[in-house]
Amino acid sequence: MKWTIPNNITSITKRYVGSNMPFGTTSIEIPKGAHIVHEAFKSRTSLTLVIISQGVRVDNYAFMDCTGLQKVVISEGVKVGYYAFQFCTQLVDVVLTKDVSIGDSAFKRTGLRKLVIHEGTNVDYRAFGQCTALKEVIIHEGVAISSWVFLGCKGLTDLIIPKGARIDSESFFGCTRLKRVVIHQGAEVHRNAFAYCSRLIFIVIPDDFSGVDFPSHALIVTQTQIEEFYSDKNGLRDLELEDKIKIYQLCYRRSDFNRADFAQLSHLSVSTMLDVIQLCHLITGNAQQSKQLLAWTMVTGFARSNESRMLTWFKRMTGASSSDTDVLDEIAKARSHGPTVTAQEFLSVEEWRIIKCLSKSHSLFSPNIGSSRAVMGSGALEQGSGVSSMT
Repeated sequence: MKWTIPNNITSITKRYVGSNMPFGTTSIEIPKGAHIVHEAFKSRTSLTLVIISQGVRVDNYAFMDCTGLQKVVISEGVKVGYYAFQFCTQLVDVVLTKDVSIGDSAFKRTGLRKLVIHEGTNVDYRAFGQCTALKEVIIHEGVAISSWVFLGCKGLTDLIIPKGARIDSESFFGCTRLKRVVIHQGAEVHRNAFAYCSRLIFIVIPDDFSGVDFPSHALIVTQTQIEEFYSDKNGLRDLELEDKIKIYQLCYRRSDFNRADFAQLSHLSVSTMLDVIQLCHLITGNAQQSKQLLAWTMVTGFARSNESRMLTWFKRMTGASSSDTDVLDEIAKARSHGPTVTAQEFLSVEEWRIIKCLSKSHSLFSPNIGSSRAVMGSGALEQGSGVSSMT
């Protein structure tokens, strides 16, 4: 049941809510410019959705302990007071717009999973502290993050800080699963922003960046070093910077990669992925990892194909026998655990032969990494090509 508060109501008090909110209300819409007074909706456990219109002021503790609340939509110019949504443990989705002010501990200990913070937004102390389910934070330009905002957010693994953003001291204190941080030119990051981020192992910084304490075991590279790394690699040189960073990290990480690492690159074409595999093998020398990456790439190419049909095609295209199990087994395992992909991407006969050769012998991994199309010749197909050669 939805309750839309009339536009002529400018002050929403606990008494007003108690007298007027229908029993069993699950969603409410707050009118523009209204003032939600201290504790007005506190412990209203039937609520699942709150829509807050432009210019609303949300006082302290306004929705605290609304344990059934699942989604909050906050419009432009809204000011959220401290502890406003604290302990809303089922709150998994907060939609923010620009020019929002979020107070101390406003969403502390909620169930948020993803957060997008738009330009002009100011986030106060501990606003999202101890949101342990939070796995992704997207920060836009012109955002100001105060100290301890993401205190103890142990689900975060990756972070990109854009130009114009300001990150105060200890903003990400104790984010113990944070592994990768990319800081762009023009961002302001204070010295101890990543204190006690014990697993932070890969950091990309601007060329003139200094004054921040990072873990001593972390690999720190500049954006210029990233670009220089790809300067002689024709097949990868024109990729977006974010993809280049992910590939660089894949090549130089100190532990085995996993399915999640591949998923970040699965949007690339097959021919590009072959270049990535070549590069990773050249640097790591890890044949098993290269084989696994190859298997995941091939599985992505056989979207929506059942496993037996895929293996039959692979055997026919490569001449693999039933005992030829090394790559085939990897494909089968990857297929059984892999996601369904909507875009079909099939390989030509010649590409399958090259892949078979790559999986058996790594003599094709040479220091001069060029486009895999050059290796494959005219038989190579880019993403989205037809399958006439297979019929």
